[in-house]
Amino acid sequence: MKTQQLPQFKTPCFGHTMITNSVKTAQNSTIKLMSVFKELANKFKETNEIGRFEKIKVEILEPLKDSTIKKAYVVVEPTANKNDFRTRVLSFISVSPVNENIKYSVCQASGNKFAIDSVLKNPSTISAFKNFIKDSEKYFG
Repeated sequence: MKTQQLPQFKTPCFGHTMITNSVKTAQNSTIKLMSVFKELANKFKETNEIGRFEKIKVEILEPLKDSTIKKAYVVVEPTANKNDFRTRVLSFISVSPVNENIKYSVCQASGNKFAIDSVLKNPSTISAFKNFIKDSEKYFG
């Protein structure tokens, strides 16, 4: 079997190879979303395990690149049941690009403080948020 030699290296090779210098970086939107969820997790750490607390709401401007959705929120709030002092709810909310009064929301997780804290730290939550934004675009159509 005959092999070629690259002139600059004088080594045999079985095909053409190209030497490239590239650095793989995460997308800017993913980095921004990671910082948003980290900020929310830090604010959420200050709440007590049992008892009512004020709604924690973080605004995200332009959550995804090339998306029609320009404003979204990630919210952690107490459950609507007034007798339940342990359950917390994590919600995603997107605002219509046409009318700011129209919103689309989804409950991503509900549970005690430790469950919500775990969901906020899970990297798959960022993927779920990205999918939510894509679904919001379809919803607002």
